[in-house]
Amino acid sequence: LLKKPGVLDVELMRTIELMNSFFNLCNIMLANMTMANAEKYRMLSRTQFGCRKFHMAMAAGNILVKVFDHSRFRRQAIVVTPEDQAHCFRVDYLRLGLASLAQRSLGVPAEPVNMMVEVLQRARRRISTPFGVSEDWYGGDELVEQGKPPMGGSGQGNGDGPCIYTAEVDKADKVVELWGAGTLVVAPMTKNLVNLPNIKYVDDNQGLTSST
Repeated sequence: LLKKPGVLDVELMRTIELMNSFFNLCNIMLANMTMANAEKYRMLSRTQFGCRKFHMAMAAGNILVKVFDHSRFRRQAIVVTPEDQAHCFRVDYLRLGLASLAQRSLGVPAEPVNMMVEVLQRARRRISTPFGVSEDWYGGDELVEQGKPPMGGSGQGNGDGPCIYTAEVDKADKVVELWGAGTLVVAPMTKNLVNLPNIKYVDDNQGLTSST
């Protein structure tokens, strides 16, 4: 799909993978089960707003505004690093082995996660255009037979794509939080000192760093 009118470079388009409907339905059920379990046991970072119920992007933006106001009132220097992971669902940006471990750590059974990963790694991908579907493909078991690593990426359009990416990124962000990186904010109601390393919405991240 075109991201911008008139820009016809394939690398600058949004690639959508058309998957078997039953397979994708199972992926959606897996994502819902994963997020329900993660919310029940509070396993996700409090700064992750993507792929979660009752966590709107508007709320994440409101927190950023409050952080800026807090910094200005205290005359505290703060640095914001906006990041957008381009093509985060593509085959060469998401390693399914690590991502599947991250999703399984949120309390879902290994079998459905492994099933989805195996299908994605072994699938033969063809290109569909207005002129028809290509006869050639890329991916498939041939890669493994040639001693090459299997395909990665969850695929744009995968019902579990945002969930499995959120699970992987959340693990990395918790490490950053343990290191003490971020900005310190005094909660206005409780007066507690809160450390905010970033504000995340799936693949969009606002990194925060401030002086003490």
